Amino acid sequence: GYAGRAEDKDIWLIPDFGYWSSPETKVGSMCAVQMKAALAEQVDGWPWQGKVKKILRRGATMGLELREKFLEVTRDEPWADVKALNWKDKDSMATDLKSMPEHCQYKYLAPTEGNSYSGRLKYLQSCKSVVVAHKMSWIQHHHPLMQTSGAQQDFVEVERNYEDLEQKILWLRNHD
Repeated sequence: GYAGRAEDKDIWLIPDFGYWSSPETKVGSMCAVQMKAALAEQVDGWPWQGKVKKILRRGATMGLELREKFLEVTRDEPWADVKALNWKDKDSMATDLKSMPEHCQYKYLAPTEGNSYSGRLKYLQSCKSVVVAHKMSWIQHHHPLMQTSGAQQDFVEVERNYEDLEQKILWLRNHD
């Protein structure tokens, strides 16, 4: 399967289809995403000091509690640029949708699980930004490699209810 939970011992995890191609608007293959992210950061001039000091998330909420809670916690916060997308609304698509390389303009990026795993996480990891993710219930093939602390730390983990999100974002901003 593409993902499983810790208790799913009989599932052999494999990379999802997004590594080869993605049906979502403005995404493309993993190789294309990585190439565009690298070019955007080098050529378009988004070095670390030039990135926006906010956490970014774009995506549909689909009425899911975890995503709705993220919107609630970040609403009107000066450290957040978070909007729910309405895929059927042309105005929302024209003004709110960000391409994957445009995500690289931000210092902090947030994946959120939906009905299962966050298909966006692998793309966000292509940016030279800090991934700030809630504790995940769904495990993908690469999750055992992700480190929440120590010399090899590669993302910041927050509680699933986001009670510590503001504290961790402010710490990151103050220790830039």
